[in-house]
Amino acid sequence: RKTKQTVAMSQPVYEALMEIQALVEAEDFNTALQEITELQEGKKRLSPYEQAQIWNLQGYTNYLREDYPGAIRSYERVLQQPELPEALTQSTLKTLAQLHFTVEDYQLALETVNRLMAVIPEPAADIYMLLGQAYFQLGEYEKAIEPIKTAIEMNKEQGRDPRENWLLLLRVAYWELKDFPNMLAVLEELITVNSVFHTK
Repeated sequence: RKTKQTVAMSQPVYEALMEIQALVEAEDFNTALQEITELQEGKKRLSPYEQAQIWNLQGYTNYLREDYPGAIRSYERVLQQPELPEALTQSTLKTLAQLHFTVEDYQLALETVNRLMAVIPEPAADIYMLLGQAYFQLGEYEKAIEPIKTAIEMNKEQGRDPRENWLLLLRVAYWELKDFPNMLAVLEELITVNSVFHTK
């Protein structure tokens, strides 16, 4: 029952968000942010879910304006709302992790990916890859290898070719560790993937 109550959104707030969304799509970011502030500071008492959706839209607007620190602050405010739906928590954490990569704060990217993995029962390949990339950027090549390999294997199990940039990252990690036999094995796989790609 609590969840149903939390995810309720009143008609006026929904309509206001739709109007702001239209402004964002028209790239009128200043007006959109102004209306978001008015909505947040209005007399109407907002539910945690409504507040989360408003902060979410503000985060997205700031992201499109390339105000990445502002976007990060907004998405953190989404996560501060109580009783968030799982899907919103997960998507917000993933976006946050990617934003920390964008501003090259790899330590926070790593912490955010770990927060994300803690709330996802079965993380997808791209989440493992984010974990591997965070360790890689921090120079922790040994820790980077396992999640990168997991991501590549998961892709293979789903019948997909390994992504070239994932294999390249794994190759460099092995090279940094001077693990040349494994580096050569990845190199051979890269050649195979490339030849398959070009044949297609």
